[in-house]
Amino acid sequence: IKKQIKKIGNHLKKIENSRSLQRKHRHRQGFYLISLAGYTNAGKSSLMNILTDAQVQVEGKLFSTLSTTTRKLTDRQDVPMVPVLLTDTVGFIDDLPSWVIDAFHAALEEVEMADVVVLVIDASEPIHEIERKVRVSFSELRELNVSAPVILVFNKRDLLGTEEQVQLEHFIENTEVITSRRYMLFSTKKGDHIDELVHVMYASLPNLVELEVHLPITSEAQSLLSFLYSTTNVQNVQYGKKIAITLTCNRKLVQKIQNKVFLIDGEVVLQKQKNI
Repeated sequence: IKKQIKKIGNHLKKIENSRSLQRKHRHRQGFYLISLAGYTNAGKSSLMNILTDAQVQVEGKLFSTLSTTTRKLTDRQDVPMVPVLLTDTVGFIDDLPSWVIDAFHAALEEVEMADVVVLVIDASEPIHEIERKVRVSFSELRELNVSAPVILVFNKRDLLGTEEQVQLEHFIENTEVITSRRYMLFSTKKGDHIDELVHVMYASLPNLVELEVHLPITSEAQSLLSFLYSTTNVQNVQYGKKIAITLTCNRKLVQKIQNKVFLIDGEVVLQKQKNI
């Protein structure tokens, strides 16, 4: 048994190291990371499927999501789509023994390292249970040292009657930990208001920068333009004596873009913080 415990522990360590390298690579490539968090059966996997066209397993039982699933957020026409990766993580569960929590640490690290956390809450439960789970969820996020912006998504609004929705809205309006953050009522079953949710997620991303880049008309410039399309949101390209490009990107990519632009005798003529 001790040998098995050691073997599993070493395997988990390798997984943690591998995921750490993957996260660093994603950040270097300019990808933002958004993690879905919350209790089991709140609708995280269903939301993941809607946002990414993924086929994540959806089951209303414990441990149906045992490891993280990461997919690229599906493009939306009315939102400046810088590359964003969305991660579905293992759900919070009450009264887990410490050894189980340690075993899930590698999966929960995705929440710790996220640029934005989407906290999914089951809105169909009684108000006292919603209040308890909101409180415990924020306690869990603090334990994980999460410093990223948190968006609260109250899912399953389609199951609420008029009275229940009034009670929920009253609870939200009188709970400071919620009103001080972005939140919205949602239904993964209906899938409406999905563009609104994506816009809220993008508006929460840190360090978005708008650049205007001028490039000479060369084969090297075309190669660089392909790189920009794959790592940023290219909003406009105009061809004249030079190629004028307007784009939005992660601030972490700015220096890399500048270096590539200068190497082919181009220039960055405008840089400003981007507000969505």
